[in-house]
Amino acid sequence: MKRLTGRACIGWALALLLLMLPRDGLAAPYRQAPQVRITSPGNGAMLRGTVNIMGSASIDDFQFYKVEFGAGHEPAGWSVIGDTTHAEPVINGRLATWDTTVVPDGAYTLQLQAVRRDGNWEAFSVHVTVGNHVPLPTATPTPEPSPTPDPSPTPDESPAPEPSPI
Repeated sequence: MKRLTGRACIGWALALLLLMLPRDGLAAPYRQAPQVRITSPGNGAMLRGTVNIMGSASIDDFQFYKVEFGAGHEPAGWSVIGDTTHAEPVINGRLATWDTTVVPDGAYTLQLQAVRRDGNWEAFSVHVTVGNHVPLPTATPTPEPSPTPDPSPTPDESPAPEPSPI
């Protein structure tokens, strides 16, 4: 029988140690679930003036995000809100600010796109309506009843006595 040397013993010990490690200790790093969502304005919202677009844009291997708008519910083209992309992820915060007064009233789609370094991306969209020139509803005044007059005495309509003959 051959005797194990010190180096061989260390090698066997390391091999046994590696075999005893839990399998998840050798697993790939945890990948977070993508968080790509517009939380405000909500789907179907009526917008006017300057609007903060709130939500989250955070994915693995994050490169940048952008918020875009397009006319209608299936836009043929997109315009970046603020003409910029954002290099820092956002979780439950302000994604962009949109000045709706620079677009005509009507239906729009807002789209949030979070882009990875490899060029792949995750997106989320909501449908909104811009109504800057729609008149605000005015309150209709409630008619107030006029006060009831106090009753006045009514004249007695009994026949006047006839003069007696003298």
